[in-house]
Amino acid sequence: MQFTDAEGRYDLTVEIHDQGESKVVARAVAPAIEVPHRLAYANVIIPIPPLRIKHDGPYDFVVFANGKEIDRQQFQVIEATMSEEDESQEGEDS
Repeated sequence: MQFTDAEGRYDLTVEIHDQGESKVVARAVAPAIEVPHRLAYANVIIPIPPLRIKHDGPYDFVVFANGKEIDRQQFQVIEATMSEEDESQEGEDS
């Protein structure tokens, strides 16, 4: 994530929201960052813990700085299905 137009110290948190069930399914806290001035930018990597997606549907990736929402991106989860060819190749690999 690129953090711009900011100045000072920020505590960052990321949440994954399941829109279908209206709940938070994962949360990760990044180390605090210090941005020296508004013209500077910081590239921030926030590791997301592994999560089990229970169903297809829309989810949100939400970023908070000092408890305030600063970005939200929606993504769609679609269950992958194997074709007969994929299934036969998987059996050959065993």
